[in-house]
Amino acid sequence: MYTAARFRGSSLRRTPVVAVVCVVVGLTSCAQRSPGKPQALEPLVSQIPGINLRSQDDIDAADLAVSAEGDLHVVWRAVVRKPDGTTPEYPVLYVRGKRGGQAWGLPIDVDALGEPPRVALASGVVHVLFGPKLRHFTGDGREAFREMAPLVPTGRARALAFDVLSTGGDLLVAYLLEVPAEGAAQGRLELHVAGTGRGGRTVAWFPSSFLKQTAPRLIAAGGRLHLLCAVNLEEGSEPGENEPFGKLLALSSGDGGATWTQPVEVAHGRLTEGRTRPPVVQAVDLISHQGTLFAFYSAFGLWASRSADGRIWSAPVAVAPYETSLARGSTESGSVAAAAGPNGGVLSWIDARFRKSDRRWWNPLGGVPWSDDDPFWANNDVFALTLEETGKALTGYTVTPRRLTSPQSFARSLRAAALDGRTVLLWAGRLGVGKRLEASDRPPTLFYTTFSGNPAEAGPP
Repeated sequence: MYTAARFRGSSLRRTPVVAVVCVVVGLTSCAQRSPGKPQALEPLVSQIPGINLRSQDDIDAADLAVSAEGDLHVVWRAVVRKPDGTTPEYPVLYVRGKRGGQAWGLPIDVDALGEPPRVALASGVVHVLFGPKLRHFTGDGREAFREMAPLVPTGRARALAFDVLSTGGDLLVAYLLEVPAEGAAQGRLELHVAGTGRGGRTVAWFPSSFLKQTAPRLIAAGGRLHLLCAVNLEEGSEPGENEPFGKLLALSSGDGGATWTQPVEVAHGRLTEGRTRPPVVQAVDLISHQGTLFAFYSAFGLWASRSADGRIWSAPVAVAPYETSLARGSTESGSVAAAAGPNGGVLSWIDARFRKSDRRWWNPLGGVPWSDDDPFWANNDVFALTLEETGKALTGYTVTPRRLTSPQSFARSLRAAALDGRTVLLWAGRLGVGKRLEASDRPPTLFYTTFSGNPAEAGPP
């Protein structure tokens, strides 16, 4: 059985526990900046203490919520590999950082065998949800968590991806449900919205798909609930589509989730290179800023669209696009996260524009010699723009993002939340990687930083 005590024990330690809370990571200015421009003050990136994993272990998912008091509530799933090579352990853990992370408690076990988790706060209660049945745990953030009834009814259907929103003392959950084929009935995907203590409803459905699905995004803004969902569908699953694609949908509710508008496609029919829909989507986010909805999605690059009412959306625009070369860069993109506040806001994402490659002009395939090995290394980076800069990108201006990670590092599971007029960012990752994540012998950990969305403080990129 996996316990928090074992997690902190010497069997998993590679180095002694660091006594300080903030470990400043060396930050590197983005290589695309003009040499003559003044540089913005970059935020300090710190590590959450007490994670204590080895280089062969991993953190494959993390999530963040911020309380009204400014405390950070963080959950993650660790992958703890055993020396004998048997099945790893997959514990879900929680930790609280008081006053924006100025002081951290000890990690608390949520469950010894979990799935990628999400965390939400409602009436002073910490809620953690995960798994195909949306297992539900509650606690006060100081002692052990208690398991409640799962949110997906008993049966063959399972949740593939979900988001959770606190609505006062209640929770609202949006999730993609996989309903398998049974008898003459074909399998399908259903988009559900359900609340704790009340029944759910199906708000859209789609053909079945074996592709990986990304989590939807559910927010409250302007007296309405807004939901953004990407569904990745297979080749030929809809007429006229000859390769896998992502279907990006927006819908809203004016009565607290009791009824929903018909879904509208955000990106349909507006793309170039012969595509009418985006390629497979890796991540989405949705925010409201100054009365406007902004939809962001990661699909081999970062894209953005905006809407005044959630029904009519602007043509998607590539945000901070980049060129690759034989020796550096790939089009792979990852998480996207944004948060808006009274002083502005921040858009952040992960991409591989600085990914190292073994390809060269004399060896365009990489490998030694001329092999079929993957020429790319595992590194990627976290980038950020203020929402003002993002707005400029949507009107055609070229913007240069700030790079928040050090060279040759790795990041995944990026999250953002508003904190006292600023944005706090959280991600799982490593300070160094090679062709594989564990090649550099740097252990996985959780990184966080606070970032001002005020353009006057951020300075020119």
